[in-house]
Amino acid sequence: MADAESGNITNSGCTKSCKGRFICFGTVAVAIILILLILSLFTLHTSDPKFEVDSASFNILNTKRSTVTLGWNVTLVVSNPNYWHTLSYHEVSVDVEFIGKQYKRILATTSLNPFSQGVDSMFNHEVQFKMNVDNHIPANIVGSHSRGTINFGFVLSTLTKFKGTFNIFHKDHNLKVVCEPLNFMHSPGSSHWKLSNAITCH
Repeated sequence: MADAESGNITNSGCTKSCKGRFICFGTVAVAIILILLILSLFTLHTSDPKFEVDSASFNILNTKRSTVTLGWNVTLVVSNPNYWHTLSYHEVSVDVEFIGKQYKRILATTSLNPFSQGVDSMFNHEVQFKMNVDNHIPANIVGSHSRGTINFGFVLSTLTKFKGTFNIFHKDHNLKVVCEPLNFMHSPGSSHWKLSNAITCH
């Protein structure tokens, strides 16, 4: 009789212990699943990078009757607002637009080298390039000496690649941003023009 009661007590204790372990295991499993779901939501959500023209200048290197050669120095500030994704930029190109009083026109397109940046980061990307303008625009550029100011615009296009922190998420996104108007002031007695103020691209 005592043995039977002892067995019942043992079985009852085992049952309670097993149930406790099962509940504990289930709770941990649910918590892990919830954490993974939350991480997945963060990983799947992406925000486009932000671009700003922090500084820019150009020199008129050569002036002919129908051609002007411009040498550019541009500093782009690129911000990655994503905490869970590194970014890399490929197939980067910049259209340079001349903005007149009644029209705008693309002067030239230049390609930039690919670059990348880490999560939640900001860095300055310095760009140098030359371009030849072969249409009626040179007369407007040269004529701007008398006014002392001229407006340009940049249209930047890139294939942006997002990569998740845990290397389980990849996304490619074509991005285009417009930076205008870029107001340049002429340095008296020189062929040098400098951006009057920084501008955020949109």
